[in-house]
Amino acid sequence: ELLDADDQNAVWGEDWSSLASTYQCATYNVDLMRAAARDRGQVIGHHLIAYAGRKPWDVKLKATSEAARGVKIFNNFCYGPSWATHEGGPYWRSSVWYARPETWTANASITREIGAVEDLLLEAMPARAETALLYSSSSDAWTVKANLAYGFDRMHTWLALTHDQVPVDVVGERQAERGALDGYEVC
Repeated sequence: ELLDADDQNAVWGEDWSSLASTYQCATYNVDLMRAAARDRGQVIGHHLIAYAGRKPWDVKLKATSEAARGVKIFNNFCYGPSWATHEGGPYWRSSVWYARPETWTANASITREIGAVEDLLLEAMPARAETALLYSSSSDAWTVKANLAYGFDRMHTWLALTHDQVPVDVVGERQAERGALDGYEVC
């Protein structure tokens, strides 16, 4: 309902993917947000998680993948200051990104790299795919506590298609009711 409101100008998420099989699943969440923002043209923003053991390369790859899927605004997410986090203690025992020079160097690097092509990325969005992945909230409601996959079935289908270089658009069931599946070769 919130995404169907006309006064929402942005959709925001976080790319934790902590319990996912791979950090690449953070990009699946971006594709979900892109589907939700499609009808109203909302901007996609994402909190780039560079915390809790994420390696600098992980942070850069997540940011690159998310920018390629349409994220226009990044926010570096961090609990802090380091002495006040739930980890506590001195900075060398903390995993907050600014307490780790290699991580804040990666953040600075990806900021410069994206900034170098920002004028091109601002208007760019992925082309419409020929393959759609139906996102059904109804099936989630009907299978609550009966399906322990919790959406990982869709996420890993998306991941397998993406690894096979098959572009995928997520289409919600309400969008499908309004004819959004028209023009796709496969759902």
